[in-house]
Amino acid sequence: MTEQDLIDLNFTKTIITNEESGNGFTYYLYNYKIFDNLILSSIDSDQVINNNWSIVNFDWPKTFKLNTKQDLNQFLQVILQTPCTI
Repeated sequence: MTEQDLIDLNFTKTIITNEESGNGFTYYLYNYKIFDNLILSSIDSDQVINNNWSIVNFDWPKTFKLNTKQDLNQFLQVILQTPCTI
């Protein structure tokens, strides 16, 4: 998916400065808060190749990635329409 897809889906851009990261450069990523403890994040801008962004959750296995806009939309539809029962 593209950076514009993330913007269109209301992801929030977060800029990480060199001073904050200490890695020698500034980069950014996108976040989408679904619930208090469920936040989806994009890969870092310095990892993007040919404007192909992926979505991850830092608490899930690294192998779980949403790589297409269609996959992300389907995931969000399932999560946001699933009723909670306790």
